[in-house]
Amino acid sequence: MKKWKKTRILSAFLAAFLLNGVLAGTDSDMYDGRQIAAEAADSSGGCVEITGQNFERTTFTVKVSGMEDPSEIDAVKVPVWTEEGGQDDIRWYEARERADGWYVVVDTALHALSTGLYHVHAYAYDSEDSQKFIGKTTFVIDAEEPVSLYAQAGDDPVYFTVRCTGIRNAKKVEAAVWGDADGQNDIRWYTMSRKSGTEYQIAGNLFDHLETGLFHCHLYTTGPLGNKQYVASTQFTVGSLKRNYLREKNTDHINGKFTAKLYFPECGKQIEKILFAVWTEENGQDDIYWYTAQKSNSDGSYLCEIDSLNHQAAWGYYNVHAYAACGDGEKIFLSKIHVPLGRTARRYQNPAPYYQIRDSITLDGGGYNLSY
Repeated sequence: MKKWKKTRILSAFLAAFLLNGVLAGTDSDMYDGRQIAAEAADSSGGCVEITGQNFERTTFTVKVSGMEDPSEIDAVKVPVWTEEGGQDDIRWYEARERADGWYVVVDTALHALSTGLYHVHAYAYDSEDSQKFIGKTTFVIDAEEPVSLYAQAGDDPVYFTVRCTGIRNAKKVEAAVWGDADGQNDIRWYTMSRKSGTEYQIAGNLFDHLETGLFHCHLYTTGPLGNKQYVASTQFTVGSLKRNYLREKNTDHINGKFTAKLYFPECGKQIEKILFAVWTEENGQDDIYWYTAQKSNSDGSYLCEIDSLNHQAAWGYYNVHAYAACGDGEKIFLSKIHVPLGRTARRYQNPAPYYQIRDSITLDGGGYNLSY
């Protein structure tokens, strides 16, 4: 800092001392270890205001505008400190100029995430580093709300929801969920999404756990520095799981495939096998194809892979209907789903109708592989 500025600051202190009788009567802040009397400095006028606060309430934005002779201003600096502890946490922020003023984002993490009253002052500097006080304001950050965690199964015995409130300064929020019946053999980690403010939420599928009874839910947060910590826990109860529940799994948009999976099939008759009738939304059922599902040894579900090559390599929505083939020859409808499948690399278009290119072809008795 230039020597003449030090002189002006000390003169301002002296003037304040003479006018008020005591030096403590000035409203001052810290800069490079020295006290400066803000109101005693030359003022360039202007407005200092808080224009926004982030969802987690860990930062707030300061806008500085309306200064006299704005073309002569080369920089704007904003010292900020909290009421508690005096100026022990003061930090100077460099503002950035925009069309309608100068802005700075104050990170409360640099002030020990303190709540309560924040003091905000603003100073303008010209090309010769001459300093002028612009103005000041204050901002209050409410005390942190306690973290609350809720979890419950839905009325339809397929999904459950986990919701938490009071989360601040978290880069990632996760819920670990598992059923009590067989320990943590079914544990799954769910990354929660912010719903609003400090509230986060996820919806989970009970068929990823395939258990009923008591469930455990533990909440974890990952901080800005990557430190993961346990926050809270709760429990919820699942009474039953839905019968004839059909879902898609392992959707592969590149190769145009997905898995259809049916859980707990019931129809009131002896079931010999499970069939999936599949066709695309476009042009009705011109590409319908019947698949025979295989029973899984791991969870007792019925599944099969749906391949777009059986449907003219079409993309868009696929209709999947599940049927029970009974011993008397009757087919009984069980459930259905609507599955979106993206444009795949296995469909090629020219002015003629669509052609399919498979993984290999045979020419004159010789095998040739195609890569795409």
